[in-house]
Amino acid sequence: MTEYVVQYLPSPALLEAGMRSINAPDGQKEPGRKNSIGKAVLWAALLVTVFLLFNLRIIVFSSDFIDPTILGFTALGFCAGFLVINGIYKRQTRAIVKLALDAAERHGSFRLVFRPEQIEISSALSHSTMNWLGVDRIVGLSDATVLQSGGGVNVVPDTALPEGVTPAQFRTDLQKWMEAAR
Repeated sequence: MTEYVVQYLPSPALLEAGMRSINAPDGQKEPGRKNSIGKAVLWAALLVTVFLLFNLRIIVFSSDFIDPTILGFTALGFCAGFLVINGIYKRQTRAIVKLALDAAERHGSFRLVFRPEQIEISSALSHSTMNWLGVDRIVGLSDATVLQSGGGVNVVPDTALPEGVTPAQFRTDLQKWMEAAR
C-alpha cells in the first residue's frame, strides 16, 4: 500500500500500554502489559534472600563474630530498600503516563497519514510532519501498533486501521518504510 490514513481517539489504557512499551525488549510478546511472572520471580527472590539471611542468623547465633541483630536489620533494610525503590519507580511511571494522558486529552482525536517518505500527524491543537528517521522502533501490541520516537509514542489502535488491512500487514509496511529511510 502506498499510504495509510487512520483517525482515532486514543484510550487511556492503550496510551499507557504504548508508554510502557518503551522499556520492553524487542520480541517481547506483550511489551505494554504488566509482567506478573517477572514480578512473582522478583518477590520470590526477595523472600528467599530474607529466609536465607534469617537461617544464617540461626546458624551463627552462638558465634561472637556476627551479631544476629545486625543480620536481622540487614534483612529488614534490604526489604525496605527494595520497597522504596519499587515505590519510586511506580510513582514516576504514573506521573509520566499522566502527563501523556493529559496531553492526549487536550489534543482530542488524532489523524495520522503514513506514507513511505513521512508521517503526518494532525490533531485539534497541532499539525506536524515527521520523517521516518524520527521513528526509533515499531512495537506490536495485541491490539495496537506503537511508533516510538525518543521518549514519545504514537499508539495506533488496530480498530483504526483501514478496512481490509491487517495489523501484521500495517506493521510490515511501516517497518519497511522506516528501514528504507535509514
